[in-house]
Amino acid sequence: MSAGALLSEGRWRLARALLVVNAAILVLFLVQAGFGIGGPGADAVFDPWVYELLILLSAITCGLRAATVERERKAWLCGCAALICWLVGDLYYETQLAGDPDAPLPSPADAVWLLFFPFVYAMLGLLLRTRGRPLALTIWLDGLIGVLSAVAVTAAIAFDAVVAFTDGDTHTVTTTLAYPIGDLLLIGFVAAAITLNRGRANRALSLLGLGLVASALTDAAYRVGSATGTWAEGSAIDAAWPLAALLMAAAAWHAPADRRRAPDQDGLRAHAPTVVFALFAVAVLVRDVFAPVNALAGLAATGAMSVIVVRLVLVGNQQRALERNTMLALTDDLTGLANRRAFYSEAEGRIDRALDAGRPVALLLIDLDRFKELNDTLGHAAGDDLLCQFSARLTRAMPGSALLSRLGGDEFVVLLPSGSGEDAARTAARSLSDVLEEPFHLDGLRTKVRASVGAAIAPQHGADRALLLRHADVAMYQAKTRQTELEIYEPGEDRHSRERIELAGQLPDAIDHDQLVLHFQPKVELSSGRVAGVEALVRWRHPERGMLGPNEFLPLAEQHGLMRRLTLEVLRQALRQQAEWRRAGIELQTAVNISAANLLDPRFPGDVADVVRHHEVPEGSLILELTEDTLMADPEGALDVLAQLGELGIGLALDDFGTGYSSLAHLKRLPVQELKIDRSFVLDMVVDAEDAVIVRSTVDLGRNLGLRVVAEGVETAAAYEQLAGYGCHAAQGYHLSRPLPARDLAAWLRRRGMTPALARH
Repeated sequence: MSAGALLSEGRWRLARALLVVNAAILVLFLVQAGFGIGGPGADAVFDPWVYELLILLSAITCGLRAATVERERKAWLCGCAALICWLVGDLYYETQLAGDPDAPLPSPADAVWLLFFPFVYAMLGLLLRTRGRPLALTIWLDGLIGVLSAVAVTAAIAFDAVVAFTDGDTHTVTTTLAYPIGDLLLIGFVAAAITLNRGRANRALSLLGLGLVASALTDAAYRVGSATGTWAEGSAIDAAWPLAALLMAAAAWHAPADRRRAPDQDGLRAHAPTVVFALFAVAVLVRDVFAPVNALAGLAATGAMSVIVVRLVLVGNQQRALERNTMLALTDDLTGLANRRAFYSEAEGRIDRALDAGRPVALLLIDLDRFKELNDTLGHAAGDDLLCQFSARLTRAMPGSALLSRLGGDEFVVLLPSGSGEDAARTAARSLSDVLEEPFHLDGLRTKVRASVGAAIAPQHGADRALLLRHADVAMYQAKTRQTELEIYEPGEDRHSRERIELAGQLPDAIDHDQLVLHFQPKVELSSGRVAGVEALVRWRHPERGMLGPNEFLPLAEQHGLMRRLTLEVLRQALRQQAEWRRAGIELQTAVNISAANLLDPRFPGDVADVVRHHEVPEGSLILELTEDTLMADPEGALDVLAQLGELGIGLALDDFGTGYSSLAHLKRLPVQELKIDRSFVLDMVVDAEDAVIVRSTVDLGRNLGLRVVAEGVETAAAYEQLAGYGCHAAQGYHLSRPLPARDLAAWLRRRGMTPALARH
């Protein structure tokens, strides 16, 4: 175990001991206060000095948490500071003011006590931020609405009475009102924290919320009791305050198990506290109509309503921008059909719904014959015109509820409605053949164009979009070869199936006998040109077939339950190589891809922890990359695994951003630090204005969310310069380097003049 791990374990043991001691003393405090054990003299010891000791122990426990976990350091430093303010205020009161009937109000004790509230608010906000993504502007506006509404309600209820009781002294009125306002906001903050976590109050949040609410309610009981003369010093209810502090300290050390869900900043439940506070402000304004309230209450309520209007305008603008970006990302700009990304998003859900209902569904893959010949002869403008005319005829030929998409080039795909089997596929192909009988008019010429169509039917040919597409592709090439109207996939005619079965049988031995090798593709900082990291990409050095790319065997590993073994082997090799670089003085952050099978495996975080400990990997030097599609099988379970990986000090990156299922909907939930723009956007952005808009918007989105943005597929100097101008953090692609073996990467670094110092973070 490393020195850092030993120190962390020691702090955990000390914190646990402090919590046990604190709880034991609190029980004694409660027994003494409730039953008077020890006689009157004991009161002078237990209240206040044992009371102060309990607060001090809780503050130390929170401070230990801040010293142990860097990610939440600021949050628990605020918690520690809040408790210290509480303690200092109590000590000043007990030593300087207790028993003095002429004690000033406000006093220095009040000044320190009131600092408790802002520190606690900051702690809650920082915890929410460190456990998800940066809080959006709307969240800050919600906080302002809560503040103004709390002031309005408190002023409307208590302001006039407080002014009368204090003879209108401004400082006394302000101080007296500050406590109920602070407590009301505290309860609102706790409610907001729970709703931002989708109403799931996990153990840490439960302890923290219970402690803070207990503090607020005990404050309220004290204020009411003091005003009515019923409050008794040293009673059992006094124990509620140190109990609240103990619960805060206990919550700090339950935090590691609770980073499971990113704050839900946009769900309906996330807005519940804002709605409640808004209703408070409305209630104050309505009351003002029938029974005028004081100026402070009216001004605060009006301010709250004004901020609500600003928030609604902001949300409307964000929604419109989101819709525009989504439209650009999901529409083929030439034909107006859905593009590949849109098809991937929509098809998976339609297929799943059809199969869940026990109904078949047919997928057609369509390729235009002789398109390259026409395109080369008549020019690209004529080729584009042909694609547009063909799209219009395809739309006419297919059922209205079918999903139509241009995958790219002259390749189109159609997912027929639920319930469509082989007969429906043949009917659709015949209808397409009919509309193609009419010649096309291209550049003044009349020419007939035919299409080759391959079909795969779920569930017999596959139960997911990827498998149906592959099988339809096999059938489409059969149709092209045989010059038939339509071919339905036949497994016996898929020569690749036999090869895949053979490869699947050989893959376990390949993993165990060092046939898997890694190539590393550099990631270059756009601002400085330095190499900051590499992505590890696996290859199979097959003894008979030579070097195989990942697309040829990773799907087999997924299908045959080998992803755990394969991913761990890749991790071992990547971290072993990283350690060799580190010994040579080169610090390169290393990224490794993980799959859905890894995220669904509850053993995976433990496996990764073992490998990381074995290679003594520095925090932040390993990044695990995942795509949005990997989350779809079990989103909540995947987020749990990601939270555990994050606790190991491992960075997380969202790969192929924009091509997965409901990209923007999932980004807000993922505890990632890096966003990778998919190569499909980057490749043509220099010549395609819409791709450029999408790339630039994605860079802006990532930066605004505090994420590091990396562009893949950078193949030209022009693309590199354009990305640098957008403010993208880093790039990788063939313009910089292809994936290289470790030895060749070292030579590449030397050719670029990259010394260890330049390559170091």
